[in-house]
Amino acid sequence: LRHCRNVTLCDLTVADAGGDCIYVYHPTDTLIENVTCRGAFRDGMSVISADRLTVRNCRFVGTCGNAPNCGVDVESNNPKDFLTDILFEKCTFADNAASGFCVHLPGLDSTVRPVSMTVRDCEMISNGVDGIVTFTGAGPFVVSGENTDGEVSLAVAAPGATLRLKDLQLYGRNLLSVVNFMTPGEQTILLEGENVLYAERYAAAIRVPTGTKLTIDAAPGCAVENAMLEAVGGDYAAAIGAAIDMEAGSGESFGEVVVRGGWIIAEGGEYGAAFGSGQQGGGGTVRILGGVVEATGGM
Repeated sequence: LRHCRNVTLCDLTVADAGGDCIYVYHPTDTLIENVTCRGAFRDGMSVISADRLTVRNCRFVGTCGNAPNCGVDVESNNPKDFLTDILFEKCTFADNAASGFCVHLPGLDSTVRPVSMTVRDCEMISNGVDGIVTFTGAGPFVVSGENTDGEVSLAVAAPGATLRLKDLQLYGRNLLSVVNFMTPGEQTILLEGENVLYAERYAAAIRVPTGTKLTIDAAPGCAVENAMLEAVGGDYAAAIGAAIDMEAGSGESFGEVVVRGGWIIAEGGEYGAAFGSGQQGGGGTVRILGGVVEATGGM
């Protein structure tokens, strides 16, 4: 779909494509409904740029071959691209080699229109990584919504990023930290409303590796009781800090965590710290300079 307007795709099966089953580039007012994308070699669907795109009751299954290998990959390339009023609703992402649903926006910068995208009532089943959103710029990025079925991660792959968590509930999966800072440097999380990050075994709710300094604060204008975060680490990992290095077979060291505001409830997994490292992990720095902190380490 290239530079088109008022297009509807419905009741189709697109199978065994040598690249993407569907490629979306600069359409306006597009509806894709009751479509199955199966067995793509690259992505079930790639969305580069779109305005007012609705994808409803669709299935993206069995992608395997060449990277990215996603059910759906939202992958804008340059600042001329835009992603506005995009809705994925009641879709299924299953048995894809990599992510069921991936957002990767290395080409966007502060000059583009704000990204607005909603993923609602969707299923992620048996993907290599079910849901992952990768942030490759400074932001600030506002992240809100709820996923209580697990297997969603936010990956920050650029230094100097700001994530504003607004009434966000995310539940991770084994080995996959819910918020994962992947690049050394100074990072910021701002809190608005009630936020819950719940990791499973070996993963931190918020991973802060060596070389990363994370500052957590209330969002501007938010009183402490309206800037809450509950972070629960998986077994053998910290709530905020380090996870388990599976190759080394022990806990990681962590960087620096600074709390300046907000109301933070941090609970480490079994053998994990509330702030710090997990089982047999190394050291780091924690500074609490403001806000309210309730910290409980694992037993």
